Amino acid sequence: MVAKPDAVSALTVSCIEDDSAFDALAESWNGLVTATGNVPFRSWDWLRSSWRHFQSPGSSLFILAVRDADETLVGLAPWYRRWSAWQGDVVRFLGSDQASSDYLSVLAAPQRENDVARKLADWLGNDGAGQWDLIELDGIDAADRMIGLLVDELKSHGHTVHSRDGQNCWRLQLPDDWDDYLAQLSRNRRQKIRSMWRKTFGCGAAVTRRADSEQSLRHGLEILVDLHERRRTSVGESGCFSHEQFTAFLFDVAERMYERGQLRLQWIEVDGTPVAVDFSVSGSQCVYGYQCGINPDYSKLRPGTLMMATNFQQAIRDGYREFDFLRGDEDYKTHWAADRRPSRRIRVVPPGAVARTKHGLWLTGATIKQWMKASRRRVRLLRCAGM
Repeated sequence: MVAKPDAVSALTVSCIEDDSAFDALAESWNGLVTATGNVPFRSWDWLRSSWRHFQSPGSSLFILAVRDADETLVGLAPWYRRWSAWQGDVVRFLGSDQASSDYLSVLAAPQRENDVARKLADWLGNDGAGQWDLIELDGIDAADRMIGLLVDELKSHGHTVHSRDGQNCWRLQLPDDWDDYLAQLSRNRRQKIRSMWRKTFGCGAAVTRRADSEQSLRHGLEILVDLHERRRTSVGESGCFSHEQFTAFLFDVAERMYERGQLRLQWIEVDGTPVAVDFSVSGSQCVYGYQCGINPDYSKLRPGTLMMATNFQQAIRDGYREFDFLRGDEDYKTHWAADRRPSRRIRVVPPGAVARTKHGLWLTGATIKQWMKASRRRVRLLRCAGM
């Protein structure tokens, strides 16, 4: 539906650039998130924690708030800027840094998507034209309608838009019953899961614990850090918790999401010892698996498989219809019957010879990188074939 000009002209855009104004948006921001699927990575709590722990020198807030004639928040672009000597002021999503957030988007109240997209594009091309030099958006669902509307409006305002594939997310459809889900798996995998279940939960050796209090929340987070790092160390790698910033972020956002009722932190103990732990967050109908850890000393029990099965079983009991594994094309996701969800990376360049020249150089560099990557892949394949 085409937005009426008067509906768009009644909207105003303000640019939020300081923390106090960011904090003042919390309630209305989360109201928009709740009204549009309650994706946790879009919430004020998640993005405020990300900004608190990952902001870097040269970066500043660039949140665009769209309000109607009654000063009601009807749209939001949750962005920040980072200065680059080569590219100038580059606009990105909050949460697209070390937080590795997926399904980021521009928010709009239901039935106001067209109006908000048009108003944002108009502001970016006029009042805000001198405040940015490039927009780079990552972690976007390829089917995101709001981003599609904004991109179309930006093109109509003379901006150059380049879209390319991002990493795939993977999502599992959950039936009403656990046995119905198992029926979707291969016979061999179904038998293995049932056998593992009998040898652990069936005989009473294993129990599941959930963070259901402030004390158990802290305990569960400590288990997560311990098992994640022990697992990474066992394969000669450093885990994400080796970085103090990420650890501080996760502890902070865990408390916020726990208060919102969207945190699902649970772990499995075998004979009193934690063997696997999972940190997930929930939306209206979907659970998103964000971080996990397993005890390498119990690898024969396949604790990762047990944890996943426990996650799905609990999600089904709690009435969720989907489980999302987030980004990454690891083979185990297909083994659980998950479907691929493509994501996109979008680059927006304003009108002007200088900006477009820089974009052309970037395209050339990106093409060369892709060619070199493909060449290295071909060489590896030939070596594996003995040629």
